Amino acid sequence: MHHISTPLISKALSNRGQHSISYTLSRSHSVIVEYTHDSDTDMFQIGRSTENMIDFVVTDTSPGGGAAEGPSAQSTISRYACRILCDRRPPYTARIYAAGFDASSNIFLGERAAKWRTPDGLMDGLTTNGVLVMHPAGGFSEDSAPGVWREISVCGNVYTLRDSRSAQQRGKLVENESNVLQDGSLIDLCGATLLWRTPAGLLRAPTLKQLEAQRQEANAARPQCPVGLSTLAFPSPARGRTAPDKQQPWVYVRC
Repeated sequence: MHHISTPLISKALSNRGQHSISYTLSRSHSVIVEYTHDSDTDMFQIGRSTENMIDFVVTDTSPGGGAAEGPSAQSTISRYACRILCDRRPPYTARIYAAGFDASSNIFLGERAAKWRTPDGLMDGLTTNGVLVMHPAGGFSEDSAPGVWREISVCGNVYTLRDSRSAQQRGKLVENESNVLQDGSLIDLCGATLLWRTPAGLLRAPTLKQLEAQRQEANAARPQCPVGLSTLAFPSPARGRTAPDKQQPWVYVRC
């Protein structure tokens, strides 16, 4: 961990082979934490950026149903939203961390970002819109109950939610919970929510044949839309229809 003058930060971070996180405390003071190579884990990054260092690109959905395109498109999803570290050895534990490294192998937390020094003298912080995680209570099955939403810090610590999504004051540290992802964990990136599945969980997941049977059973019941008063129909994926359909089921989240 290095304490340097903020104007000299670009020079200190010029080595692209060195992963580091920069915490800007003021216009004249920054703290840089360097990371070393770990041969026991693999890192996967998720974000809106289409650069090579992002393994899984996540984009917004426009009002018309398509992906938001172009540099002018407004998005609340960070270009470098989060990173997941997976152990290379069984049981292949996966841990999630807020923020991802950019093309220069750096993470920058600006002066306005929530950041603090931990009791052991290290630095930690939160991204602007945060990375929220919820684990299903009692495992991921048809009997699962929703868990409690938590926020994950840049260093992988777990906190209660902030008063607002981008507030500068962090929540309270939840010491008895970890950033380890479970089967069925939801990852909220403020604009897109991801579902984490484990290999063991997918073995118990419904097959395509079972899903097709459920689709046909739902259509046979001729469900009615309470708003449009029309019969809904769940289309077959094989039809590949791109244009909106009046019979396409929609979820009214405020109902």
